[in-house]
Amino acid sequence: MKTYKKMPKIVSKNRKDQILYSHPGIIFIFLLALSVRVDGAIDPVFVWKFNQSSGVVAIESETGHDGIILGSPQWVDRPVDNDVDNKALRFDGIDDYVSVPNHNLINIGGPWSSKTIVVIFKADDTSIDNKQILYEQGGNVRGLNIYIENGRLYAGGWNQNTSESNWSGEWASTPIESDVWYEVALVLRKTTDVVSSNKLELWLNEELKATAAGGKLYSHTGNIGIGNVNQWTEFLDGESNDNKFFQGQIDEIRLYNDVLFAIRVEPTSLTFAETVSLANTSSISTYLPPNLDSDYSPNEVIVKIVDNSLISNPEQSNGANFTSSLSLNQLFEELSVSQVTSVFGTHLGSLGSFYRLQFNLDQTLSDVIEALVEHELIELAQPNYIYRQKLVPNDIKYSSQWGLPQVNATAGWDYETGSSNSIVVAIIDS
Repeated sequence: MKTYKKMPKIVSKNRKDQILYSHPGIIFIFLLALSVRVDGAIDPVFVWKFNQSSGVVAIESETGHDGIILGSPQWVDRPVDNDVDNKALRFDGIDDYVSVPNHNLINIGGPWSSKTIVVIFKADDTSIDNKQILYEQGGNVRGLNIYIENGRLYAGGWNQNTSESNWSGEWASTPIESDVWYEVALVLRKTTDVVSSNKLELWLNEELKATAAGGKLYSHTGNIGIGNVNQWTEFLDGESNDNKFFQGQIDEIRLYNDVLFAIRVEPTSLTFAETVSLANTSSISTYLPPNLDSDYSPNEVIVKIVDNSLISNPEQSNGANFTSSLSLNQLFEELSVSQVTSVFGTHLGSLGSFYRLQFNLDQTLSDVIEALVEHELIELAQPNYIYRQKLVPNDIKYSSQWGLPQVNATAGWDYETGSSNSIVVAIIDS
């Protein structure tokens, strides 16, 4: 029998791979979100493997929430790895699709700050201008979908109720080819009622291809459609509520009420413009397990709060830490947080979302960080690392180099001092 692969939830990275050059009001982060690695795993809530050889029921293997097969799709062989008996369901693009009933863990519960939808598929022809639905849930007010049109794969969502997240709808897209097997994932990453950029992600074959703005998804009816629209959906061009049959094969669909992919961060060479742009976005929402081999302050943690998620900045009153989030206040109290201070100042856009927390030493640092990153409003938590000077410049004119202190170059030299090829660079300053 076919088994799903447990996918990564968290990543790890040695802190020494980060190079930070700071300037008053600006922090240049030489990082790039690239890929993923396995350090942990989460289980899907629902899995449709399409692995039977006949029948009109699409068996759901986790909870028994089966779908009904409509039209006359064909069961076909699709051997993978050592599973020679693996099957897929072939849709004719005319009247074949699968209808899945509402479920409180799919659509009529919630609200959800995070979701992941994975579809393994192969389209006969991606170039046709008719939309082809792979998966959709919801209706004209709230929902998610994945579809193909004009050689591109789209993943999108919306929650248009003004009293909720008021997410008008956004779609991320990437080009795909005909007659090629793909694994696509729509990821809704730790959203709030404030629509924020880069919260909806499109992954293809475990690589992040595109992002779009996203908000929290609330309860919605309308059933679930696989291979066609089941009642109603929305599209990027505003078209909706029509048959959009898929022609090709679907091997498996998995649903998670969590973020399936974590973003791995690697050092890279960016232009200053690209670096500043990256530093001032919230696109790096990664849990970095603490590197406890490094020096750090034992009772302090640096956290990044989701951008625009707090109505006002955290403040202290009578020894208690207050934010506009009751659940965050409760967590701070449970962790015996005694002080909350801004790292960069609250006027610096996205950088104003970084805070330093001081907590009771009765708890271990790793336990505190683990509890913090589970909260939906905390994107990142890490130790407050201590940096020490490792190298003293031997340039007798160093004190005249006014530009180097401005970019805090000595902090960078703790990690990299340049090539050993004795390359000399001369700068003529008029």
